[in-house]
Amino acid sequence: MHTLPYLSRRPFQLAVAAAVLLPAAWAEPSPALDRFGVSIGAFYPNKADTTFSLEGNGQSLSTGTIDLGEKETVPRIKFDFLLGDSQGLAFDYYRFDRSRTYSDGAAFVLDDVPYDVDATVTGRYRFETANGAYRWWFGQQNTVFGVGVGAAYYKLKLEARGEATSNGATVTGERSETEDTLAPMVTLGLRHAIGENVRVYLDGSGVYKNGDKKLHGHIYTGAAGVEFFPFKNVGIGAEYGVTKIKLKRDKDDYRARFDMHMEGPSAFLRMRF
Repeated sequence: MHTLPYLSRRPFQLAVAAAVLLPAAWAEPSPALDRFGVSIGAFYPNKADTTFSLEGNGQSLSTGTIDLGEKETVPRIKFDFLLGDSQGLAFDYYRFDRSRTYSDGAAFVLDDVPYDVDATVTGRYRFETANGAYRWWFGQQNTVFGVGVGAAYYKLKLEARGEATSNGATVTGERSETEDTLAPMVTLGLRHAIGENVRVYLDGSGVYKNGDKKLHGHIYTGAAGVEFFPFKNVGIGAEYGVTKIKLKRDKDDYRARFDMHMEGPSAFLRMRF
């Protein structure tokens, strides 16, 4: 019986071992996850209330609670990819830029005196955030649960101007500030695949930033969504999300406060590979 020499058998054995082991090392992840996915769409807040105040140099200016009124879409992009089968990275970015003016009864405080007659107050703010997290997913079937840690960069620009006429005298006050910071973030996620073409998910995250005479506070977000794939690699998604923001800025000569509650639906074009 003719046999291969040892040296000629060795590469053959290695090739067979690789053919057996490599598929196991690169096993398919849960159908609730994508190896690489991108979501491009918009957030459409149907509720976005904010309170913005500035105090300093003997003056204070507060917008009170502003209901943003007219609806406006907020562009948003998300992408994620797996490193292996149960770990990966996720990124999210969006920006919110709005202004609103109240007149005839808008109340604000200037030099510790409240005004609510023939008053006008304008508040404008831009909130921009980008975050990234490393996630661990647990479960190999249709349902997986994930936890993640990462960082969030957020930038806040605040502007306010108030004017009031009382007893023939007009007083005004205004201030603007721009701050940005990097803060640690924790995320939670739940994914469930309903067959090959439909998935549902829950997401939550928390950002906390503390510092001395810096922009500090917290941001909490939560969302529930669904994805539908009429094609293998292209689908659509919809979610309902809630964001709560509470930020403070303390300096020697002034203090700024910004509270915001924003919620509403989002729609995405989802691509997966």
